Amino acid sequence: MLQSGTKSSHMKSHPALCCSGFILLVTLLAIWSCDSSSRKSSRKKSESDLLFAEQLKNRGSYDSAIIYFRKAADYHLKQNQYPEWTNSVTGVIDCFRVKGDLDTALNLVDQAMRIAITKMDTTDNLYNGLVHKKALLYSDKRQFAEASALFNRNITIYKAKSAIPDTAISMKH
Repeated sequence: MLQSGTKSSHMKSHPALCCSGFILLVTLLAIWSCDSSSRKSSRKKSESDLLFAEQLKNRGSYDSAIIYFRKAADYHLKQNQYPEWTNSVTGVIDCFRVKGDLDTALNLVDQAMRIAITKMDTTDNLYNGLVHKKALLYSDKRQFAEASALFNRNITIYKAKSAIPDTAISMKH
């Protein structure tokens, strides 16, 4: 009699255990799904921030564009998405350059280059684009010796690359 009572109690707890396990599984799946969709949403938001920043820059709304470029740059740096980070950072630099704030633009390119040295290949086109941007800023400031040295470095790096030449930088200017 004692055994049948124990067996009966196991049978009653087994469906409850199964049911609570199912609820736990469903909860975990829901959390994982929300986290996954949150990341996708965040990525789409940062892509739209970058696109919106470009549109603002093209319309001449530089102060607003800077805000969105910086948001996108922060996101892409955290996600180790260096091409998008570089595009975002150069967008901020371009806005300050167009506004005539060359000192701020130069400080930003120096900061970006310090970060890039630790995160990416310094012989790559992404880093070389920052070198090119810095050369342009020195040229704008009429500091031609510094600009010339950076342009020469830029050309040397591009020549050393065995890949197809990247003409995207020259198309932007």
